Amino acid sequence: MRASRSLIAHIPDLAKRETSLSHSASYAAFAAAPRPLEIGVDIEKIRPRAFLDMARIAFSEGEFEYLSAIDDRAERSSVFYTLWTLKEAFAKALTLNFIDALRNCVFINSNGHWNAQLPTSRCWRATVFAPRPLLRLALVRLGDPQLVSDTPLETREWPQESNDDWAVVMELGRTSDWARKEC
Repeated sequence: MRASRSLIAHIPDLAKRETSLSHSASYAAFAAAPRPLEIGVDIEKIRPRAFLDMARIAFSEGEFEYLSAIDDRAERSSVFYTLWTLKEAFAKALTLNFIDALRNCVFINSNGHWNAQLPTSRCWRATVFAPRPLLRLALVRLGDPQLVSDTPLETREWPQESNDDWAVVMELGRTSDWARKEC
């Protein structure tokens, strides 16, 4: 919790921004965006779990089947946390309770390309980062097509631990053409 307060203290003009906050282990993530853009953020430390047991209960049948087909433990763990952070970030951005987000935010991998079925017709964009090898962070932005596509995305660490760019694990969006800014 102290990390969250420290992050918030370093963000200017908070009254003019939408915000989202997440914690996992000793990590915290804070996202801020100009209104009326809506956002959600989730951070998770990757740790061993009974991924298939959790996915059988919490994920869609297709998501569960996709995870079940992954033999490599590290890859299965990465995909599980990618999907989990996306669902939690969408829950926050869409103001859904987490159970509804688990059921209604569905991610489909078709021939190596991810798509989403979500309970919204609004424009959205989602990015999943790996700020560290054992962390996943999902950020969801939704709202006006211009804001969703043109609002710059910046990542910062506090206190400064690394100058490395965060690896992007996945990027998804609901638009027909980002350059035309249509949904």
